[in-house]
Order: sequence, then C-alpha cells, then structure tokens
Amino acid sequence: MSLTDQQIEQRRKGIGSSDAPAVLGVDPYRGPGDVYLEKRLELAPISTEAIRSGDRLEPILIKYAEEVLGKKIVASVRVASDDGVNAANLDGMVEYDPINEVLTEIVEAKTTGLVDGWGDPKELNTVPDKVLIQTHHQFYVTGAVVAWVPVILARFGLKFEMHRVERDDELAAMVGRRCVDFWRNHVETGVEPGEAPKLDALTRVKRVPGKVVAIDGDLLVAYRAANEIAKGAKKMADQAKAELLASIGDGDGGRSDAGCFTYLEYQRKGYAVKPSSYRQMKEVKGELT
Repeated sequence: MSLTDQQIEQRRKGIGSSDAPAVLGVDPYRGPGDVYLEKRLELAPISTEAIRSGDRLEPILIKYAEEVLGKKIVASVRVASDDGVNAANLDGMVEYDPINEVLTEIVEAKTTGLVDGWGDPKELNTVPDKVLIQTHHQFYVTGAVVAWVPVILARFGLKFEMHRVERDDELAAMVGRRCVDFWRNHVETGVEPGEAPKLDALTRVKRVPGKVVAIDGDLLVAYRAANEIAKGAKKMADQAKAELLASIGDGDGGRSDAGCFTYLEYQRKGYAVKPSSYRQMKEVKGELT
C-alpha cells in the first residue's frame, strides 16, 4: 500500500511486518543492514512500477478475498504490540464482533511475478518464507490466528489464488522476540548488524550538505583494490569481445562446439529524458574540511 509521509516516519519508530523477513534474513531484496539504515537515517521514498502496480491491484485483491471468503474485510489498519517495538500495517482484517473485540483473521494481499515458494493453495502455509515470516509477525502483533493471502501470480498467465496461513505460536513468538532484540541491540544502540546495507538503500540516504565524517582508511583501500580488479576484469572482457567479433568478419553470428552467438541490430525508440540529479563517488586529492 502507498504510505503518507506521516506513516513513513511512524514506521521508522519500530519494526513493521515488512521489516521482519529482512531482520530474520529471509527477504531476497533486503537484509538486516537495510532495516538498520532505514531506522537510523532518513531515506528518500522509493517508488517503482512494481510497487505502483501492487498499490493499484490491492483493492481488487481485497474485493477478491471478500468474494472467496464471503465476509466483509476492513482495509488498511495499523496495530501496535505491547512491547513498544513491533507494529503492523494490515492490508485488511476480517470484520469481527465489536462486542467481543477478538481479531482472528487478517488479510495480506500480494502481487508478484515470482512463483517460487508458492505451493498448492488448497494446502496450508504454502507461501514463500518471506510471506510466512511477515504473516507471523502480524500474528504476534495482533493475536490473530489465520492470515488469508490473496495473490495475483504470473503462473501461466495472471492467476488469482487464495492461500491460508495458520498461526504457529512458537514461530510467532520467535519472530517478535528477534525483532525486539534487533531493535534493542542495534537500532537503539547504533551498533550496526554484521551485514552491510545494499547500495540501493545507501543511495537513498538524505545527505547533509558539507558534512564530512571520519572513516576507517582500510575501507577506502579495500574500495580502491576492488575497483582496480573490476577495471581489469572489464578490460579482459572487452578484449575477449573484440576477438570474438573479429572472428566472424562481416557475419552477424558465430557457431562452435562450445556454443553459438549472434550480433544482431535492434531498433530503439527515441525518448526524452527528464532532468534529474544523481550522486557519483570520486576520490579526491588532499584533505576535506
């Protein structure tokens, strides 16, 4: 779901259900270092076509869940746990009896082109590990016992599926505890976790103009060495490509016992690039003040 600036700031004050898989190391796109960075520093918001498509399709998935379950679903609810760290922004929850005020069923909508980890929807808990941890974080926060996961999968064309995840008390407790430990031991203390953030997250940090920070010189030495290795590898790759192209003369393809390749011409449509800004890292001589 799309978040307001207030919701984004609120998310920085605790561990959310989308953070939990990264904290536990089962998110293929983010790790503990990314979560640490996002909680400690202000990052520019990220918006991709995949995220925007998921936002557009979420109301459709909620409607689909209502049709499948035959129940009313209340959308977009935030719930905080008693531990002061964990919180969940639910895509939806099955409307419950206001007299008893017992929340038992929640909804987590998904849209993905990655089918790995999605099993037979007729069976229980047939979701990727990332979704399993995310829903169990929601169980920990809300006390719910069932999560319905309506998903649009690119499985032989677009396909709607409804998966059911049932609560495992030990797993829910472990997820909540690990997130609290991560917050106390790293976010609050400023001690970085072992895994460094990914470059994508680091490029979104809002920098302070003119702020120069003392660093470990070994990091700069390591960067220089890695950069030289990369340059050498690119030079070798360019030379190998040149020799390969030279071997086919004026042909547009080659074949051998090791395999084949083509060198075809493709048309690219013209387009206008909007003005934008970017950051580039360069070494400089002398001292920075």
